[in-house]
Amino acid sequence: MVEAINNFLVETREKVKIVTEEEFEVQKQAVITKLAEKDINLARENGRFFNEIATHEYVFDRQDKEVEIVKTITL
Repeated sequence: MVEAINNFLVETREKVKIVTEEEFEVQKQAVITKLAEKDINLARENGRFFNEIATHEYVFDRQDKEVEIVKTITL
């Protein structure tokens, strides 16, 4: 199992080394789009808020904060 994890890490490292700036920006925008998705119903919104309460984190604007953080990431 440790060998499989190490192989995965080595392979992933090699893939990351050859990512172009353009590919990186496309992936970054995809993450931003996913994070910024509005809740499609009240159940999903309730789930997000309940999770904040259940984990005692109370970051009810987590989506907005995560989007802003991802925007600052560079290759």
